[in-house]
This record gives sequence, structure tokens and C-alpha cells, in this order.
Amino acid sequence: MDKSNQNSLTVVLVDDEEEVVFSSSILLEADGISPVVTMQDGRELLPYLEKNKSVAVIILDLFMPHVSGVDLLPEIVQHHPEIPVIVMTASQEIDMAVACMKEGAFDYLVKPVEENRYLSCVRRALEMRSLRHQIGALKESMLRQQIEHDDAFAAIITNSPGMERIFRYVEAIADSPESVIITGETGVGKGLVAEAVHHVSGRRGEFVAVNVAGLDDTMFSDTLFGHRKGAFTGAEKDRSGMVAKASGGTLFLDEIGDLTKSSQVRLLRLLQEQTYYPLGSDVAKKKQCPYHSRHKSESSPANCRGCFPAGPLFPFVQPSDRDSPIARATGRHCPPRRTFPRAGRSLYGQDSPGSYPGTAHLILGLSLPRKRT
Repeated sequence: MDKSNQNSLTVVLVDDEEEVVFSSSILLEADGISPVVTMQDGRELLPYLEKNKSVAVIILDLFMPHVSGVDLLPEIVQHHPEIPVIVMTASQEIDMAVACMKEGAFDYLVKPVEENRYLSCVRRALEMRSLRHQIGALKESMLRQQIEHDDAFAAIITNSPGMERIFRYVEAIADSPESVIITGETGVGKGLVAEAVHHVSGRRGEFVAVNVAGLDDTMFSDTLFGHRKGAFTGAEKDRSGMVAKASGGTLFLDEIGDLTKSSQVRLLRLLQEQTYYPLGSDVAKKKQCPYHSRHKSESSPANCRGCFPAGPLFPFVQPSDRDSPIARATGRHCPPRRTFPRAGRSLYGQDSPGSYPGTAHLILGLSLPRKRT
């Protein structure tokens, strides 16, 4: 499956009415759905689809000169079944709507379309396209025995088949715009998995990590969303916030299980509506980055489901492998860290024993006897 340009999937709008094309494209882009490619001649669509594999959704008018949408719909469904097609026309005939749905249309909208319904329909189609892409990628990862991005997982040392399956799963979901939640016990490498997801995705923006444990509601909003000058005492200048800093990249939130209910509601709004408000501002801003989070739980994401939705919004990644040799020997999950030289590991034929995350602090805190002079 071609994963190129997956991070910038295109919405194609085909309609011979110039006013409809202009207003619809402005509406979509104002809602954060971009890029949008417009066409007023149906003859341009099929050649465009052959050359561009990054088309996510097609919004198609039925009645156009030269080539009608009635003729284009079966061609699209046959040759590009992974692309949802939304039919938008002025025809209110029930038979026509039924025929289009039988041909494989994703939805049927009658002009003029109410804005909220129009945007909701396009977003559902985008989610469907993303799910189809993920299913295809997962099928390939199940059949493929090799990892394509070895450099992305260089920091994770393991010979476990279970961890290799997680690597292939990461490769399957990394370029998806969906958010990811990573769960597992302390020391299993959740942060390394998040960095690997960002590396495999090919996003050009930064990988921004934020530890939200211990942040109160005000600090949480200020850290993520930023503020405007004068929003509170001491706010002498504007601050963009970490969400804006991660634009075009990946935002990684550590320990979301420690968030207060109020902060979880703010974060949920960011995930569902893709918008947020900086402190002191009445103008909503759009989120331009996927969101990955780490939750410290006993290998179960159920503890963080109080406010956050489960399902397609969160592909769960659990980098914990109880079948690894280290887990069998020590009773702990395999800590995927560079704690054992490659040469020694190959020489003795042993896996890295790893170390407890607090070992360094314990050593520094020891009171050792001094050498007598």
C-alpha cells in the first residue's frame, strides 16, 4: 500500500457550478479540512485519480456536462474502492438516491446542504478512509515478516517476537492522522514507542513531549494552549503553547491518567473538535498535529476511559511483552533500553538484562565509606 502523502490526504470537489465549488471549498478549509482540489469538468477526475494516490474523499455532483456523476460513480467505485464518494446534487428523487447508494456512494446530500451536516458527512468519510487505510496496512503488516523502518526502532533493544509485532503495528498506524494512546507499566518503553511512531510517520514538524502529571487546570491550559497578553497577572506577552509548537509534528502527552476531570474535558474537546482556545482569547485555533499519550497503568487502558473515548479515535499500543526471556526471568516486562552492548550481547548470546528506572537515583543516594588518607 502506498503510504506517501498519507499525512496530507486531499478532498476532491467536482461540480460544474462555480458558486458551489467556491463556497464549499472555503467552508471545508475554514473547518480545517485541507487541501481541497476543485474541478468543474468531470472529465478531469479519473485521470487525476490515476496520478494522485493521496485522495481521501470525493464530493461528486450528479448532473454535469460532458461526463455526469451518474457515469463517474461506478467507475470510481470499481477502480478506487477505498475512496468514499459523497454525492451532492439538487435532485430530490428517492429512486436516484437509492440507485447511488446501491452503486456504492458513501452518502447522498441534496442541495442546498446545511453546513453542519455537510461538514459532519465529510469528516465521517475521512474517518472511513483512514480506517480503510489502517486495515489495509495491518493486513500487509500481518503478511510481512520484516520491519521496514529499522532505524526508527534502533533505541529499543529486543529479540522478542511480541515486540516485533508491535513494531509492525506501529508502522501500520504511524502515518494515520488518528490519535494514539500508549499504555503499559513503568519502564516498558512507552516514550520510545511514541518517538518511533513520530519517526515512522515522516512528519516534518517537531516531536513535542509534555509531562502533564501534577499540572493544575490553569497550568495545563497555559502549557498546551498558550495565552494572550494580559490574560492573567504576569502575562506580559503572547505564548503560543505546545499544541502550536507541535504543528506539523507530533504532540506527546505523558501521564494523562493523572489529569483532573476538568483538564480531561478540555483535552477531549481538542481531540473531538480539533479546536482549542488560548487563555484570554475568544478565537478558536485549529490543531495541526496528531496527539499521542502515555498512560501508566497495569497493562490496561480501562483506567483512563473515564472521560476519553475508546475505539477508532485511539488505536491502543501496549509495549509490554510478558513472553520475553527477561520477563520470564525477572517477572518484569522487557525494558527496551540500550543497557547492554551489542558486542557483549552477541558474544554471550544473551539479551540485555536492563535496569530498574530508579537505579541511578539509588546509587547517588547511597552513603559510601570514604577511603582513609
